[in-house]
Amino acid sequence: MNDPRLALLRGIGTRAPLPSQSGFIPITAPFMPIDALRQNITFYQSQLAQLQAQERIYNLGALTQAVGGFRQRTLINPIIRRTTRYDGINHSIISYYFSLPIDGNWIPYTNNAIQQTSYIGNREGVQTQLVLSQYPIEASADFHLGQETLKTTFRFTGAGALENLIQKKADKEELYDEEFMIDTLVVRLLIPNNNLVIGQGTGRSEKSATDTWLIIDKKARTNCFYNCLAVCRFSLRKKNENNTDYRLRLVNFVDNENYRNHKVSTSARDLKRQFKPPITNFTDLNIIKLYCEYTKNLSNQKTIGVKLYNNIFDNFENIYDTETQNNIDEIRISDLDDDVKAQGIKNILKPITIYEIQYINNHFIPLVRWRDIPVSKPIETDGQQISLSEAGNTTTMIKKWSKLKPLDLKIASYDLEATANGVPFFTTYCASFCWYDPELETIIKKIFWGLDAVAQMINYIYEERELLDGYTIYAHNNGKFDMLLVFNDYVLSNPDCPWKIANDEARKTICLNGAYIGVCLYTEDGKEIFFKDSLKMMPMGLDALGKELKVEHQKLKSVMLPDGREVEIDFNDINIDNWDTYDVRESQKIYCLQDSMCLIEALLIFAREVHSDTKINITDCFTGASLSKKHFFTSFYDHNKYPIYSLSRELDYFFRESYFGGRNEAFFLGEYNGRCWYVDFTSLYPDVGRNNLPYGIPKQMSDEKLKYVNDLLKKSDGLNNRTIPFGFYKCWVKTKKYTKTIPAHTPPLPEDGNVVNQLPLHAIKYNGKLTFPHFEGWTKITLFSEELKLGYKKGLYDYKVIDAFQFRKAPFMKDFFNSGFTKKAEAKANENPALAQTQKIIINSGYGFWGLNTLGKDKEGRDGVEIWKGESMSFWDVYNSEGIVNLGRQGDYTIMRCKKELAIADFNVAVASAITSWARIKIWSFMNDMTDNGAKVLYADTDSAILSKSMKDFPDIMEKYCWDGNGDALGSMKNEADDEVKGHYKDVITKQYTSTPLGAEWVKTDLGKDTIKKDTKDLFNIQYNYDNEDIFWDGMIGGGCKQYALKKELLDIKQIEITKMKGYKSKGEGGKKLKYSQFKDLVVARELADKNEETIRLFMEDDYTTEDLMKKIDTLTVKQDQVQFRSPLSYHIAEEVGTVVQKVEVNKSFKIQYSKGNVDDDGWITPLHLETKTIDGKSVVSIVPKEEDE
Repeated sequence: MNDPRLALLRGIGTRAPLPSQSGFIPITAPFMPIDALRQNITFYQSQLAQLQAQERIYNLGALTQAVGGFRQRTLINPIIRRTTRYDGINHSIISYYFSLPIDGNWIPYTNNAIQQTSYIGNREGVQTQLVLSQYPIEASADFHLGQETLKTTFRFTGAGALENLIQKKADKEELYDEEFMIDTLVVRLLIPNNNLVIGQGTGRSEKSATDTWLIIDKKARTNCFYNCLAVCRFSLRKKNENNTDYRLRLVNFVDNENYRNHKVSTSARDLKRQFKPPITNFTDLNIIKLYCEYTKNLSNQKTIGVKLYNNIFDNFENIYDTETQNNIDEIRISDLDDDVKAQGIKNILKPITIYEIQYINNHFIPLVRWRDIPVSKPIETDGQQISLSEAGNTTTMIKKWSKLKPLDLKIASYDLEATANGVPFFTTYCASFCWYDPELETIIKKIFWGLDAVAQMINYIYEERELLDGYTIYAHNNGKFDMLLVFNDYVLSNPDCPWKIANDEARKTICLNGAYIGVCLYTEDGKEIFFKDSLKMMPMGLDALGKELKVEHQKLKSVMLPDGREVEIDFNDINIDNWDTYDVRESQKIYCLQDSMCLIEALLIFAREVHSDTKINITDCFTGASLSKKHFFTSFYDHNKYPIYSLSRELDYFFRESYFGGRNEAFFLGEYNGRCWYVDFTSLYPDVGRNNLPYGIPKQMSDEKLKYVNDLLKKSDGLNNRTIPFGFYKCWVKTKKYTKTIPAHTPPLPEDGNVVNQLPLHAIKYNGKLTFPHFEGWTKITLFSEELKLGYKKGLYDYKVIDAFQFRKAPFMKDFFNSGFTKKAEAKANENPALAQTQKIIINSGYGFWGLNTLGKDKEGRDGVEIWKGESMSFWDVYNSEGIVNLGRQGDYTIMRCKKELAIADFNVAVASAITSWARIKIWSFMNDMTDNGAKVLYADTDSAILSKSMKDFPDIMEKYCWDGNGDALGSMKNEADDEVKGHYKDVITKQYTSTPLGAEWVKTDLGKDTIKKDTKDLFNIQYNYDNEDIFWDGMIGGGCKQYALKKELLDIKQIEITKMKGYKSKGEGGKKLKYSQFKDLVVARELADKNEETIRLFMEDDYTTEDLMKKIDTLTVKQDQVQFRSPLSYHIAEEVGTVVQKVEVNKSFKIQYSKGNVDDDGWITPLHLETKTIDGKSVVSIVPKEEDE
């Protein structure tokens, strides 16, 4: 076909001429060289006038470098102090740096800065990002674009970016309760290069297109245009056809291929026969035009217009009948405003029925928009497509997953040894690779040495690609270390690498929470390998993993060299100068290969056990949560009996407001000198996951039902014989306050008659932390029905329900959790650590997958990275999403950091919210029952509590919470001291027996193991009886959330301790166990900082100065030097940095502090009192000062 209008398909993206100092001349570079512009105002303005007359001004690069010549700076005319330009494969970025005024009036200044750059920013396809930075303008881009600064995603309008930035700044200042200091404004413009197919539209990826249209290609060699007409016509509602009949007709048409083909073929022949085209053997634009004219004259249907799309779904031609086209042209050439023109054209097209058709290689394909038909597009659930006939309009049923594949042992492991000593970033010098051959049933191992070790390894895999095709290759911590070095050393940096990074929908790189958990590489001859992170599947260190699964090749602490010498392994001694010396080379080869062997042996054991028990391949999973999810949906889910639905975004928002984690509170700060008991529930989440959970389609309650619920809640006995529906309630809540003169029917009260002294039940996010306050005034929260009912029955709160959704209920996960817990216990008893570990991972991950947040905390998308080859058109799909944070180039690849919704549908946050609410109900009930019996709660964290009394003192509490007497049963309460004491005595006995070489060998025998077990039990029983059959701790120090210490002196005059300090490294390289005495120092430091008179008298001289006091506090503060490996996503985008890993030494200081309650002088903590105020039309939760509490 030679129609000139179809030639537009080939002409999109041609270059506009570019200006130079001597005039306008065409050049090949996509951007004007910076030095081509002079630094003076007159020339700049004349250049600008010419540039603004161009078709595509955004092709001209960093034009405003010339503005640097301006020297005055005012609010009305912000001055660009610095301009940078970055040229990517698919895009370029111009960054304009402005120094912000010191008066804090940054919003109008930023708005003017946007206006100043609008000659580029307002062009079609250009996106704007705004950055507020606390760093000086001279700082590098890495500082300005780092995690500490405020930045928007790229937006298609500057106004949209500014609105987003204002909200982000306000949110940050509210969270930290202090003003965010800013020094520099950066306006960044993201510009698509026009050497790709853009200009008449940015195009769509296939995924984006299928999300927009139902695409049914009959692939007919003849009559394809008339087939399109038939499909489009069939998708229209018939006259007098009701919604149900219309929907059922379309569902049958889409789902039944034979029926569809018959209907389309028959209708296409009829349409062509009735139309009688002048040419019958092909269709061009003239024929389509004639068809539109033909429909204009039909009395029994609307006039047809046709929109044609090219291969990337750009609309390149619109065809209408002559009268309609003339009317449109008349409006277009008029002097009306653009908005008026657009509305006029819209009015002209109202009576026209538009058919959308794709044209590719002389073939027509019909496009029917999902929004125009009464069915929902199919949703992928782990590879299984849900039929349109079963997909709802707002919720979609999750189907049972099909049984999975035979055992897959195409597994490999690798390990890299690298040093950061003497160089800015880690440099690899050794690599090992092990792979299992299922046919030979053996492990093949290879070692690679040198600064090109990664390249050697990747090239070896390429040479063996016929055998290694389809293998999954693991490294322990692959996502945050090894994979980054593989990228940086070879795959991304070297265009000659024979393996390329896949970027299609089925094999896209998965980066989650800063870790690359899934990467697929492919070759030109169609071979594939998959890199995954074993640490995400089996979350423990490699040393512990090897011991747990009892592999043959355990992780080494020392190495026997070929010359017979044994050397200790200290990575701090290896640097860029000595890595190739004999001791280092020979020891590292052995050590590196041993790590790979340890990992692959653990993987093979784990893979076999998982598949034997669940029929699931670990190679089909990315994390422990995905393994648990697959197991539930393949083996326990019954979608016919208990159907669970994926939620619409609006419903997800509603239920997610009720979704919180565990309860973590300190009730005492300082040292508690007295007996205390540390108890926790055995597997709390799996336990409560056996309760009734929500399933079915959520149904919004009517106004009549809401009134019924509110009437019940107003009565003191409203729920005595009735109940409220199972589901979730958005309501106003206020803590009750009673006086002594109360009605007789009021629920039982504490002795002082004031419920405010009761332990709060409901939570709210306050200052970014999950807080359990008293609500002084009406506060809006969303609650799980069972939590609301408990608050009502205990007389804690008044409620006013605003909105609610009802679910059906059933304990549909009961068998799943019971099975896993039972198998775990049996595996431990039978000394099968692999099965025990499998079931532990499955049941502990069995609730979290329901609560997946695909949009992130700010609802803008999850922060991640996508990687494309330069020619990939998927780039434009993401480009159109307004989710780009930053992008750059590494070798032949474009790397984009973006915020994007995860493409996962099979989850339901209401289930996760119900489980976590049940857990908070259970720990609250336990603490409340204990305090009702005179105990004091010192600390609580999710499933555990530290108390001043033992639950064994109260038989009814033991019966309720520890019915088995020892805490071994699922959901039973366990005394944590028991295991600590057993562990201590086992260590004591083992050290005695292993003090001689003969004894060290004897303890490995069955007799030795049995003897140690028996002796440990005997010593424990002596201690147990001495403690009156209830082992307690002698004292406790509370330091805030995740900070506490416990001590106990045993009969062997040894003191055992439990010390927890969030952020303190107690294990591994550089780790050191924290002591109880250090916690005591922290208590003294806090009291000195608070200027406690008694503490100052004890620890300071009479004539002390403020400097003396600060020095004393400093000496008492717990400090730790830590080594951290860092590779933020901002590095990966920066061309001058890349996917490097940096070794950073950090000095951390720790102190006792707490902000989730009011700390009294005696150390006891009472809940905050919060109230809701209206400020600037918004409801704001704020704290009530302590004076008002009284």
